Amino acid sequence: MSTALRVLIVEDSPDDAALVLRELRRGGYEPVSERVETSEGMSTALERAEWDVILCDYTMPHFSALQALETLKSKQLDIPFIIISGTIGEETAVLAMKAGAQDYLIKGRLARLVPALEREIREAHSRLERKLADAENRKLEEQFHQAQKMEAVGRLAGGLAHDFNNFLSAINGYTQLTLNTLDRADPTRVWLEEIKKAGDHAASLMRELLLFSRQQVPVPQVLDLNEVVAGVENMLRQLIGNGVDLVTLPGPALWHVKADAARIKQVIVNLAVNARDAMPEGGRLTIETSNVELDGASRQRRPSVSPGQYVMLAVSDTGIGMDAATQSHVFEPFFTTKQEGKGTGLGLAMVYGTVKQSGGAVWVDSGPGQGAMFTIYLPRVEERPATSDGVHASRPDLRSAQVPPCRPKPASGPT
Repeated sequence: MSTALRVLIVEDSPDDAALVLRELRRGGYEPVSERVETSEGMSTALERAEWDVILCDYTMPHFSALQALETLKSKQLDIPFIIISGTIGEETAVLAMKAGAQDYLIKGRLARLVPALEREIREAHSRLERKLADAENRKLEEQFHQAQKMEAVGRLAGGLAHDFNNFLSAINGYTQLTLNTLDRADPTRVWLEEIKKAGDHAASLMRELLLFSRQQVPVPQVLDLNEVVAGVENMLRQLIGNGVDLVTLPGPALWHVKADAARIKQVIVNLAVNARDAMPEGGRLTIETSNVELDGASRQRRPSVSPGQYVMLAVSDTGIGMDAATQSHVFEPFFTTKQEGKGTGLGLAMVYGTVKQSGGAVWVDSGPGQGAMFTIYLPRVEERPATSDGVHASRPDLRSAQVPPCRPKPASGPT
């Protein structure tokens, strides 16, 4: 059975091209070919189709092999390039090889064509495999360095939060003691109440920093994520407003996970509000759950997630999306693309910290104008919830969830 072969022939003589094709058929190939003899024709052929090999005459009236090599390089394509000429000498052949040709043959002696072609195709495939492997290794290395950076930022954030909490405890404590001693009509009471309000807000930010750094002790319980989503659905509809459609897709027979229920609700709220702000003109917010089993192949796509059984929680929007540079910083504390005063930059840092504390992983997929999807993987547990309504009894502490007013507002990005 003949092997299909896509051959681009750069040759001004139809008869010489026919001889080459006959030799390929004798070698067991069924060539699909196109003959060109100008730079424009070659460029068009390279753009229109993919080729296994290029067979090129050295000298033509309006074109040459060296010019053909330049055309191939300009397209940044790695296609085996073999010169077939009736006039080429050794010195000229060496010059052509230095310019990028893989081999050269004499037109009257084509017996070496098929072996040379097969060798160069094999080497081209090897180069492609090495290139793909190198690209994958670079990607994994970048992701490893990003994970290291996030861990370092987390340790720094946790240390700062602990130190700052010591100052805040003194500020808030002495402010409250002073307020307790003042008469209701004292004019300085208004100033102290503003100081206390600012101190409480700062303490809320510190709690989120501690969540990001995983230094705040969670209260884990066995959860059904479908019940968690259902428990916050009405609140989410109020938060996102009428301009955004909320769609929930609960997975059937969902496995259980073990996490802090209040914090998981905060995660969903923060992601939903973030998605709403990324859709200033309205859109669709989708919250989906499902059981997933990740294997070794899945880890190539999600290197931060170990193989195993997980419950997936995905929050996606149809908003403005993010470029790769923004995605690389999106979970860092205080990083935001929103307008000044529109966000603290701690909402997604809190998401990252909560998920990590629960033994899971969070991933973002996005692109400019393509919306964004935040996918959370929480490990499956075999335990059952203590009570059927235990999840609903846990209320989210909205003081530490970065929840802006319910009315829609413009945003410069989904972070």
